[in-house]
Amino acid sequence: MSHSVYSFSSSHRWMVCPATIRMSKGYRNGTNDAAELGTAVHELGEFCIGLGVQPDGCIGMTFNDIIATQQMVDGATMYKNVVDDLTLRYGVQPLMEQRVVMSSLGRDDVYGTSDVTHISLDKRILHTTDYKNGYGCVEVEDNSQTAGYSVATLDTLNLWDKVDTIYNTIIQPNYGHIEGPVRTIEYSIADMVEWREKYRVAVLRADDLNEKPIAGEHCHYCPAQANCRARMEYALTKAYTETPIENISIGELELIYQETRSIKKFLDMVAGRMLEEGRNGVNFKDFKVVKSYPRAVCNDPDALFLDAEKVGVDKTKLFNDPKLVGKTKAKALLGKQLTEKHYRVPPASTTLVPNNDKRPAVRVGKATGVFAPINEPRPTASGVFGKI
Repeated sequence: MSHSVYSFSSSHRWMVCPATIRMSKGYRNGTNDAAELGTAVHELGEFCIGLGVQPDGCIGMTFNDIIATQQMVDGATMYKNVVDDLTLRYGVQPLMEQRVVMSSLGRDDVYGTSDVTHISLDKRILHTTDYKNGYGCVEVEDNSQTAGYSVATLDTLNLWDKVDTIYNTIIQPNYGHIEGPVRTIEYSIADMVEWREKYRVAVLRADDLNEKPIAGEHCHYCPAQANCRARMEYALTKAYTETPIENISIGELELIYQETRSIKKFLDMVAGRMLEEGRNGVNFKDFKVVKSYPRAVCNDPDALFLDAEKVGVDKTKLFNDPKLVGKTKAKALLGKQLTEKHYRVPPASTTLVPNNDKRPAVRVGKATGVFAPINEPRPTASGVFGKI
């Protein structure tokens, strides 16, 4: 499924910093375990809503290549209960995973996929519902993502003159919000017109090549942050203060602490870019690319524990809190045969280290220009040293 660069899910970032659209071109939109888990719970919830089955019966089934757990089922159950309640309230079936386009902007590249949409024409109501599986707070008020879905739904289904009231609901079971896990805001058609105008202005600014980046909390998920000077200056400003360390107030300390997660993410992105540039052949002044030899890992701890039990080894001895022991320690406990059975060494890779590291640098990048084409005449001994 294609994704718009003007996606509603990332609108909280690009509507504040429209330059991120231009700066992010060419960068991969990476995923992570939390995002993949969220997709799995979405699929589980959609499966249960569509078939009318209870999530409890789906434990052990696979969604998005993830086996359903009790926690996933709990989230999907709340999701299904809310959607079923709205279906009964409005007397209409929901539209699941509805692709909607904000065509009133005069373009077709501002679009997204809404989780759940209820349209009650007799009550003149549009209700947009979005499920969030994450642990970070998502507010329903001033939420550009759900508002964007609603504006695009009004456009796509030609509903501007058919509804008067728009509801946006956030379902977030894993965050202890003071207003509860299910939060709803009401909008009027006039409010939707205002949101459409916000999007129109932001898109025009994003198309302006002279638009400068604006750093802030929204940078956390920007794929271009490791190549953004505004982001770097923002991170350094938050990380340091001119106040002497002994005089930092609790308020200042709290302000810095709030940003540690984003600063760590920024530094991880910088490290990733450095390694990628090094692997592409960039020569750094103080760093080099070398071979890295990863340590052996156990891919199936449960099978390891079963075999350990058979030979009389308590599985608690296989832990070096909180991780499993390494291959060397496992060999001392289980013997070579069992250890070789369960521990595998991943393929060698490369990493970036300081120049004073003892490991030799490896040649990286493309070999273009290093060797002459094989169809070109090669110099003979007489051509190099003169006639012999």
